[in-house]
Order: sequence, then structure tokens, then C-alpha cells
Amino acid sequence: MLDQLFKLPIFLKEGLIIDIEAIGSPSRGKIITFGYCVDDFIKIFQLENESEKEISEMSKRIERIKETLKIHPRKLIGYNVKGEEQWLGVKFDLDLFERQKEWSKKIEIKPPKLIESISLFSDYYEKNFLEKIFGEKKTLDQKIKEIKIPNVWRMYLKTKDRKLLEALMWHNANDIFRTLFLYINDQALEYFPINERGKVVRL
Repeated sequence: MLDQLFKLPIFLKEGLIIDIEAIGSPSRGKIITFGYCVDDFIKIFQLENESEKEISEMSKRIERIKETLKIHPRKLIGYNVKGEEQWLGVKFDLDLFERQKEWSKKIEIKPPKLIESISLFSDYYEKNFLEKIFGEKKTLDQKIKEIKIPNVWRMYLKTKDRKLLEALMWHNANDIFRTLFLYINDQALEYFPINERGKVVRL
């Protein structure tokens, strides 16, 4: 099991942001990457193989988080959370994908995808990092979406190339970074309501 901790220069006063990468169905598949953001850090858990010991360790860590939430409740936040709800058996309090649809409806535009919502500074560096892995100058999210999470995982199991694990973890972290920024933006928009003509109301 790999762990990665990202310290943040800001503090998430309320809530817990969760994002997972999984293969198969909740009844027969497995979570291969689990990431969350709380307080001033992001933590990523990553499977290294499909052994019973490894899968059991991932399940135990997730259950510990769920048990902690029962004692110290926090608002669960995510983006397009139907998958997370099915896999984790919990109900999220805020789905920022649904919130984006609400804002987009007000100004009559198509809701953006997560990758379109927030362009990360790291995307520039990813293109060069991934060029060394895949031989193509694309961002991590572009490449992951193109070849799909299960295929990246199978490539890793076959080649044991650790860079593929790094790609999965970085993709998960990026989704959490973007969700965090969207949450900040969503809270800010509450102070600048949009009218029915799609214009910001000046208070």
C-alpha cells in the first residue's frame, strides 16, 4: 500500500472531500485509489497489487475513516458522487457536479466537465512528465481519460512500472484539488447571486 500526503497552504474549515478510483462493480470490484482532503492536507491511499492482504488493508483504512465520521461528523463533499456513494455506502452532502448544473442552468450554458472547470498550474508539467511515460505530450487527465483507469491499472499489473501508480495517484490528487477549488468558488458565488439573465447581481 502506498501513501501520499499533500500539505495545503489553506485550511478546509468544514467538510471532507473524497474521490476514489475503482475497477469493476461495487459488489465484485475493488477500490484501487482512495483520496481525501480534510483540514490542511490531502491523503492518497494506493493499492500496489491485488493480494487479499492489500485489498483488506485498503478496506480497513476506509472503514476507519467512516467510523471516525460517525463520531466526528463532517459534511461529505465530492464531484459527481454517485460512484462514491455506491462504493462507500454513504450519502454525500454536497455534489459539486449538481451545483455546477444549477449555476449553468441559470445562465443557460452546458455544465463544464471537472477538467474544464479548473485548469491546474501542474498541467504544464504533467505534459512533460507523461511524455516520458507514454511518449505523448498530453496532460495526465487527458491521457487517463483516453485509456481509462482500469486499463492503466492492468498496464501496471503487467509491467510493474511504478510511474503508472504515480499517474493514478496524481490523477486522484488532481481531482481532489479541482473539487476543493470548485468548493471555494461555489461558496464565493453564494455572495454574488446570478439572476435569471445570467448576470451577477450587484449588491
